[in-house]
Amino acid sequence: MKALILFAGFVIASTAAAVLIGSFIERQTSPQIGTIVMLAMFFGGIVVSWIATVFVMDGSLNNFYAEGDQIEAERQGREYMKRTGQGG
Repeated sequence: MKALILFAGFVIASTAAAVLIGSFIERQTSPQIGTIVMLAMFFGGIVVSWIATVFVMDGSLNNFYAEGDQIEAERQGREYMKRTGQGG
């Protein structure tokens, strides 16, 4: 739940920044360029928000995909299945 709240907060902040910067560029140049900049910043903000959420939750990006944790959990599950006689 904490990750969802963090992600939503980061997305809201990045969207607000995208709208403000897009509006400023729109006034300085043209509506089309402002819209393109705003959309690029919006979608880029989603990606950056996801990475920032992972960083805040884990403290680093060393285990971004959690592959090591997943492999270890699967190994422990297989060992448990062997010990209890469950599974094929």
